[in-house]
Amino acid sequence: MQRGRKGVNRQLVAWVHPAPDGATRSRLGMAVSRKVGNSPTRNRVKRTLREAFRHLAPTFEAPVDIVLVVRPGGAPRSMSEASASLEHVLRVAQRKSKSAPRR
Repeated sequence: MQRGRKGVNRQLVAWVHPAPDGATRSRLGMAVSRKVGNSPTRNRVKRTLREAFRHLAPTFEAPVDIVLVVRPGGAPRSMSEASASLEHVLRVAQRKSKSAPRR
């Protein structure tokens, strides 16, 4: 199994993996624990992040699989905040992939 790249900020943790062969679109998976808030709050966070991903996905060079974990207490509250946070963790993951490989 190929290892993905990890990006972290105070709101999100993201793992970015290359999409399987033959994939034509990028995919998003999310984990939002009950520590983030009650059900309506968690669902709003997921909807907001899905929309941010939908706007950002066409900019990817190749299809990728992204798994997001929303951190408690730091969930993005607005669309602009979600977009900025998602872009940041993806930029961090990309930067880490260009750095020296791990042992």
